[in-house]
Amino acid sequence: MNEFTEKQLKDLDYFSANVAQFFKDNSLRFRHIIISDAKIVKSFDALDKAVDYAVQNLKKGEYIIEQVINEDEIVNFV
Repeated sequence: MNEFTEKQLKDLDYFSANVAQFFKDNSLRFRHIIISDAKIVKSFDALDKAVDYAVQNLKKGEYIIEQVINEDEIVNFV
């Protein structure tokens, strides 16, 4: 089972608090964004490209990747 680091949980809180604003930005809408230190590092059209970039350029456990979609479409797993 994968566990989130404290840093990733803070980045997830940042994403959750700002996803509505991100969705309003046409340059981010529907894109996969890499977040680290409560900042968007980079965005990509395709998830695999975001993953490749993050794995090659960032340390494991120091980022999250999320897709910017309408809040009503976000699925949270318990």
